[in-house]
Amino acid sequence: MVNPTIGRAIKRSRGELGLSTATLAQQVGIAEDDLKELEAGGRDLPANVLMRLARAMGLAATSFLSNSNADAAKPALDRAKFFHAVDAPVLSETDVVAIAREVTRSQVFADLVKPVVRLDSYELTKPGSKPWRNGYDLASTVRTALGLGSESIHNVQRLLEDKLGVLVTKHAFSDGRLRGVAVRSSKGRLVAVSTRLPTPVLRITIAHELCHHVCDLEPNDTISDSDETREEFSGSDPGVEQRAKAFAVMFLAPSSLVRELFGVPNHQFATATKALEAASVLGPRCGISTTASLWHLFHLKYLSDEEHDVQVWQRQVSREVALSDFEQTSGSSDGLLRAIDAALAGDEIETDHADWLRRL
Repeated sequence: MVNPTIGRAIKRSRGELGLSTATLAQQVGIAEDDLKELEAGGRDLPANVLMRLARAMGLAATSFLSNSNADAAKPALDRAKFFHAVDAPVLSETDVVAIAREVTRSQVFADLVKPVVRLDSYELTKPGSKPWRNGYDLASTVRTALGLGSESIHNVQRLLEDKLGVLVTKHAFSDGRLRGVAVRSSKGRLVAVSTRLPTPVLRITIAHELCHHVCDLEPNDTISDSDETREEFSGSDPGVEQRAKAFAVMFLAPSSLVRELFGVPNHQFATATKALEAASVLGPRCGISTTASLWHLFHLKYLSDEEHDVQVWQRQVSREVALSDFEQTSGSSDGLLRAIDAALAGDEIETDHADWLRRL
């Protein structure tokens, strides 16, 4: 019979994540009755099943294999439940299990990578009375720290993983309105983005979640973002989201690059024709949508100073340009697997350890 301490730890961890026995059992690939019996201390299961249970709840893979660890077992994704307004998108139990698993992988990733910029050096800040300006300034600060200058970022995911130590994963959220989730655990950082996003929106979403990591997330904290407002870049959202949206477009389309393209801002694109033409040039250059480019140019004072004009003009965007030169990957696109390979090549870990990590 399994030690009842292990069963209690499993039940407690499952409860803290808000998971039913049916959902967890399905994710792990065991019968629900077996899981219930295990939690009650009445059934023994192989070590590999216990490891799968731990990983499914975002715990270290060996959490339940030692009686001394069992009582302290606690999910890495502490805040799995969210408060939502009526009809707001929510994370399903399946989403929570998948994200918790990726949080575990992000913690392993954090042990292996050597980021150029450590986000822990940034302090939590409020967006202030001018969140758009705050977001723009913050994006410029991070770009300077990364030594990017005015160049375009062709692969945002690789930059977050290789330069900032944030693991990026793609997930098919149960609610199609969810775009992304940013999670900071006690040790690792994760961005999970929807698999349904076209490339321009994917890039904006990854950069948006990066802003939350820079200034909004405490340890063991989670923020989710959805696609609820049509006029996404109109600046009508509350401060934190306004700042993250401003950060995202400035991070991908820095003002220095915009000046190289169009000169000093002086409301020179004040008609629909000129505004849409300028936006159609900026978007493909930076890997963002024409709509995002319109609002970016508006806030940088290249367009009319009337927000209503931009709201009208964005409805004239007939088709977004396909971006084939962005977010391309070479070799493995999984950040953790690449980090494992690099650590192995640098003799930082042994082959057996690398093989074990790849199975996470």
